[in-house]
Amino acid sequence: MDENGQPYTSIQKRSFATAELKKGIFKNGIFDLIEAREVCKFKEYVTDTINDGDVRYSSYPGTYQYGGKQLTAAYDFVADVSYQTEGWSNGKDLRQDKNLRQKITALYEKLGKIIGARDAAALSAIMYATGKEKAEADYNQKTGATTDQWTLWMDMFKATNVVKIEKDFDVEISGDGKLIYAIPKNQKDMLRAIGKNTATGFTLYMYEDKNNNELKFIR
Repeated sequence: MDENGQPYTSIQKRSFATAELKKGIFKNGIFDLIEAREVCKFKEYVTDTINDGDVRYSSYPGTYQYGGKQLTAAYDFVADVSYQTEGWSNGKDLRQDKNLRQKITALYEKLGKIIGARDAAALSAIMYATGKEKAEADYNQKTGATTDQWTLWMDMFKATNVVKIEKDFDVEISGDGKLIYAIPKNQKDMLRAIGKNTATGFTLYMYEDKNNNELKFIR
């Protein structure tokens, strides 16, 4: 940038790199700065200039053919938020559960009946944890995601004629035994809500709540 904060038309020989991490709030498209922290400040020049007669070559990140400099910086970022992603921390170890496959099938059958009955309230209840988990995992930055998903579900209700649930599947279990995932062998998804020229699929991570021993969708 020049003295007025405007970019030069070409990279200047004495250019150097700095970076800041800024914390703030977006309101109506305007960023309200709360705090700024310096991540790095490279004193060395970013560019090298080689004069070959009347031809001038400058190397900088972006023109690798001239051996541009590699600038790296490490910075530990810890998000300060008022909540924590719960995940499956309240789950049970399912590695020795002999009825696990039956429980998985029963959960997807429950979802299938909800879709078949067009029961919006029941769908919201069974999917609540997945929406909450996704929102907290990305610090609620995708504010319209829940509304968009709800619209897709309502469109699915209108279009669905047949619900197919995969009966033949493999089960993957996390190292602590608390997070499980069913992998369908024949269908694309564990549950397929099919209508004319449309199909919606569901294949979700699950855990069993240790407070009520209920298998639930989580992600």
